[in-house]
Amino acid sequence: YPTNNCALQFNTGGTILDPQTIFIDFLTHTGQYSGNNIIQKFINSTNFAIANGKRLYMMETNTASCGGFAGLSDSFGAALWGIDYAFQLAVNNFAGGMLHTSGQSVYYNPFTPPPTNQSTYHQWTVGPTYYAALASAESIGPSNGTQVLDLGANTGSEYTPAYAFYENGNPVRVGIINYVTDPTGASDLQVQIAIGGSGIG
Repeated sequence: YPTNNCALQFNTGGTILDPQTIFIDFLTHTGQYSGNNIIQKFINSTNFAIANGKRLYMMETNTASCGGFAGLSDSFGAALWGIDYAFQLAVNNFAGGMLHTSGQSVYYNPFTPPPTNQSTYHQWTVGPTYYAALASAESIGPSNGTQVLDLGANTGSEYTPAYAFYENGNPVRVGIINYVTDPTGASDLQVQIAIGGSGIG
């Protein structure tokens, strides 16, 4: 987890974090709570695992421990963060990651069942991290051999990361994230993708 909400959830006496103040650090490719930043301390571990023929998984992770944050963990921004985090795991040779799921009262669940046996009329609800997992799985693909490259797009812009997905050394997919939105459209991306120098885009 990049941070926690334990002080508020369990009255630990620690500093209570304001989710709207820290949210901006989830909405960048290199910010304090970005997937890129989270995994930096594990790079030597992935290298060690690979050198020894093992697979490394990121276990129990999500936006914040202790249930996440209202207005952050249950937002569209959390879905973008989750996609970028999953791609960073792949770029850095993790075999996978486990998004933690909990009970009815948490904010970061990919999906939440209805209370008790009320599924015939209350139904399940789906959260943003479900969509992150879905988009990531579709992008990375089922081959279990996909190579993922962080393209450092737009001169390494922290707001518009882009990834290339290769199968057997051949580019097959591109994933582009735009963390910026505004009503003017000034932050919209215009993208040209060239494969093998063709300039087709």
